[in-house]
Amino acid sequence: MVDNGSAVIMPMLRTVRPNAVLARTLRREGIVIDPLGALLAVLVFEWTVAHQIGTTLLHVFSIFGQTIAVGSILGAAVANSYGLPLRHRFIPLYLHNFPAIVVVTSTFAVSNLLMHESGLLAVTIMGIWLANMREVNTRDILNFKENLTLMLVSTLFIVLSARLEFDGLITLGRGALGCCWLCNLLLDQPR
Repeated sequence: MVDNGSAVIMPMLRTVRPNAVLARTLRREGIVIDPLGALLAVLVFEWTVAHQIGTTLLHVFSIFGQTIAVGSILGAAVANSYGLPLRHRFIPLYLHNFPAIVVVTSTFAVSNLLMHESGLLAVTIMGIWLANMREVNTRDILNFKENLTLMLVSTLFIVLSARLEFDGLITLGRGALGCCWLCNLLLDQPR
């Protein structure tokens, strides 16, 4: 399982504070691992489906290659197109966040329309490309993205736990109930 993306790595880096080289390496790994995990899941899914319906392995790698090609090409093209107005300061610095959301969500949607499951790769390539463009200030966009990520991931966990039914928890057994009780006890401690 691929489970150490940027939502896991970034809070750890703020707490542990490793040296600069290690922090840069872990930050890059955290950014790249999510789309790699998604692409790996697509490859495994396509291979499983192909095996069940009797298609060739060439078909599986063809779909995988198309996913990578569409995501990479679209991500690089959109990043370059969006980076140029940022570089030439056509968009005021305090307004970088709003067009960034529009560009990212549009790129994700268009990429997924062109080739299923290529959107995450497209926006990752886009972010890497923009961050490495000369004379493009992405600091405010990065701070906004980290705040937005924290808010959305927190909301996701609240929604997921709200969907948990007590009957389902009981079927997991005493260990699950004990774990919930212990977590509740630890979280209720005064600080």
